[in-house]
Amino acid sequence: MSKINELIANAEVEIAETPADREAVYHFRYCVYVDEMGKELFTADHENKRLSDELDRTALIFYIEIDGEIATTIRVNLLRDGNIPEFLYENYALDRIEKLHGVISLTSKLMVSEKWRNTLILSKLLFFVYNYARENNVRLDFCYCAPMLVKFYECMGYRRYKSNYIDEEVGYRIPLFLLLEDIGYLYHIHSPFYRLARKWENKNDAAECFFDEFHLETEYVGAQLTNADEFWNNLSQQLHDESIPLFKGLETGEIDEFLKKSAVLQCKEGDYIIRTDDVGNEMFLIISGAAEVSKQTEGKKYTVATFGKGDIFGEMAFLSAVPRSADVVTMIDMEVVVLTRQFFQQIMTQLPEVSSKILLNLSVILCERLRASTQNWVDTISTYSREE
Repeated sequence: MSKINELIANAEVEIAETPADREAVYHFRYCVYVDEMGKELFTADHENKRLSDELDRTALIFYIEIDGEIATTIRVNLLRDGNIPEFLYENYALDRIEKLHGVISLTSKLMVSEKWRNTLILSKLLFFVYNYARENNVRLDFCYCAPMLVKFYECMGYRRYKSNYIDEEVGYRIPLFLLLEDIGYLYHIHSPFYRLARKWENKNDAAECFFDEFHLETEYVGAQLTNADEFWNNLSQQLHDESIPLFKGLETGEIDEFLKKSAVLQCKEGDYIIRTDDVGNEMFLIISGAAEVSKQTEGKKYTVATFGKGDIFGEMAFLSAVPRSADVVTMIDMEVVVLTRQFFQQIMTQLPEVSSKILLNLSVILCERLRASTQNWVDTISTYSREE
């Protein structure tokens, strides 16, 4: 056993019960979100370097500490009558599942220190929290995530069920749910929670209640996951044409393999996929629909560009992790593939030939954009000089 795995095996999951424990977690959150990731959060206390909000008052805060430093943490709110903030009803449509018998939970503020990422520390924390939830009769859990993390949550067993929305603090987010007792589904997708769920009594009524209410919203999820091969094959066929420069030179089978490892999002008309000054490293490939890129200057909105099928956007933050420089809003309903640096690092190992073709295409696309931007700049200077 390696030294790292030995430390993880000997570590204990704790609940932050004392004020000192909680303050340590709040400081850890600040270090990860603000100092490391550069997020500008209005709930952050910059003077004291702490990050907390109103949900902490009634939350269970789990964490693992190794060698005197917090390695990972997550927050769990058990949502019972009388302690559910109003904004959660709207964000998660909680009013539509009031007939569900059992406890509902909301998980948030999941983070891992940079030192302990890509280790087993996260699975240890999540397995503990899953068992804790089952011990406390939690049947349905909600969370939200950034586009880049959708695949991670779906592999655990979470599913999309309603429209995405803008969180005023952290930007475009995807609401998700997990049916803790849906052992058939957990088995079907090879969720790491499956072997834990087998130890508990699992009923079907929570799933029936939820899907009765959200039938329309879950049609896409069901199509993607219960007929996965057909879904990805149809999608790759749709993208195997010259309108997708990123896939130039790829065979349909290669596109299919690439897409199976990526996340596809459905965005509604008017969604702010990207906001100016947001921090993120996602890049987006448009499968269908259209988006407008705009900037606000002196209170006026200026359209910079419009993108359609086959176009990519968000590439600057993808390459350099700089704050977003413009707003990107969907003009009509749109589907996008979410691409991140972590994703490309994975497929460079798993699909080296495919990834090399795609990265070459990406470099060509970016060079063409740079050429066009340079030409626009030269034309502007020339026009200004003639007017002088």
